[in-house]
Amino acid sequence: MGKFFFKYRGQIPVFVLVLAFPILYFSNHIQNLVLDFNVNILSLFLVLFGCIFRYLAIGFSYPNTSGRNRDSQVADKLNKHSLYSITRNPLYLSNMLIWTGVVIRSNNLLYVLLCLAIMISMYNIIINHEEFFLKNKFKNEFISWKKITPRLIPNFFIYKKSNNKFNYKSLLRREYAGLLAILICITYIDSLKIYISSSSLAISNNLFYLIIVLTIISLILKYLRKNTTILDD
Repeated sequence: MGKFFFKYRGQIPVFVLVLAFPILYFSNHIQNLVLDFNVNILSLFLVLFGCIFRYLAIGFSYPNTSGRNRDSQVADKLNKHSLYSITRNPLYLSNMLIWTGVVIRSNNLLYVLLCLAIMISMYNIIINHEEFFLKNKFKNEFISWKKITPRLIPNFFIYKKSNNKFNYKSLLRREYAGLLAILICITYIDSLKIYISSSSLAISNNLFYLIIVLTIISLILKYLRKNTTILDD
């Protein structure tokens, strides 16, 4: 099961998004998260914090670690510094923050709770699978790091600075389409809300123009990654 979730960890959130339509449609009468402020503000905060956390983790990680590989796990070295010194799984923590920020825009308590349950279950299985691999490969080094580093919730008081320079090329190679994907998910949730409440499809001009800009940037970065050495280390 761990291998399955590891391989399809990038596709499962799409299934979660598909669930949004029937849940929001049929539970429209019992929706609404009880908050004293605009839920979109909380959504924006979670997404931005999650992205920053993710980008810092990637930028300071060793090469050939923390990748998007699907079929097998890769770890030439054990990341133990920077954000990996305060949590063993900064990427999965950041993913959970980002996805929570996206789904909370639905303002539907049932959908949010279901998504949280799926995410927590999925990442718990994946983390167990990955840590089994790391333990077998790095043995005592992993065990020592595991003893002092929280599994998921970060402990900022034990932060250890990385000796690595921030690798912006690695970040751009791996995350060139990340922001675009997040924005499309946000647009999807917002459009669903409008459709269910008014039976019409609409998208704000700001989101539309931002999607166009990020699409162009993503295509440029994809071209540079595949056809040039500009983004090589």
